Amino acid sequence: MLRDLAERYARLGVVTSAAGIFEELELWDDVVECYRIAGREGRAEEVVRKRLSERETPRMWAALGDLTSDPSHFERALELSNGRYYDAHVALGRHWFERGDLKRATGHFLDGLDIKPLMPHVWFRVGTISMQLEDWDTALRAFTEVVQQEPEEGDAWANVAAIHMHRKNPAEAYPALLESLKQNRNNWRVWVSKLYTCIDLKKYDEAIQSCNDLLGLKARRRSSEDIPNPEERCVRAIVGGSLQCYHDARATGDDVAVDSARRTLVRVGQLLDKMKETTDSGSWLYDVSARFNDEMGRKEEVFGDL
Repeated sequence: MLRDLAERYARLGVVTSAAGIFEELELWDDVVECYRIAGREGRAEEVVRKRLSERETPRMWAALGDLTSDPSHFERALELSNGRYYDAHVALGRHWFERGDLKRATGHFLDGLDIKPLMPHVWFRVGTISMQLEDWDTALRAFTEVVQQEPEEGDAWANVAAIHMHRKNPAEAYPALLESLKQNRNNWRVWVSKLYTCIDLKKYDEAIQSCNDLLGLKARRRSSEDIPNPEERCVRAIVGGSLQCYHDARATGDDVAVDSARRTLVRVGQLLDKMKETTDSGSWLYDVSARFNDEMGRKEEVFGDL
């Protein structure tokens, strides 16, 4: 009954009164937390030190570490728990991360995750630190854990893809990019990554769609966001690759492949026209368009591009 009342007070923000009731009940974690919320860190520290003078526990040493920002208190919590106190590992991970010792921070985070593995936000932090350290195996493991535990975490999917792209493995990056875009279709950086990956995999229709989505985002968003136009090398790769697919299909006499390649070329032409209308990409775009129209036998359009 009293505990329910104290919890109700805490929810309503009457934390000092709640702390008094929790103290009567000897619920020391709640006492300390209430005093911290009330801005009475001194009183919270008094409570913790009194408890430690009576009986040392990992929880109270970790609470003292939180109040004083002294890492030795977290280390003492680990000593008492034989290295099994999760909160102390995570607190030390944060401590060393803030001081730039990324390897030491990662070690503590991973030790904590060995104890409580279902902590996706900690796995995410391990992943980002490991990418900074260029420890790609650990980074991939960390972000894979995130997406297994929280499949709707689009940024983690994007990072899985980024690691595979760094490793020159577009086939593995591709499904991760699809998952990331499923969660957030407004992240232009992921569309750029998908564009590169689709070109590597010769998925030219999807590369064209990625270009169109980038152009659409650029048109809808503020100029301050600096969303780029599709790059010259990407557009040249799409045009050249699509034309080559068409010539290869004709050489094999595969009517289905020819029809598919011809539809892709229609989309290529539409993309070039759209870019000429909506971007200031420069002379290279007209050069690419002229070459494309020449290959397609459109002489009048060639002269228009020159």
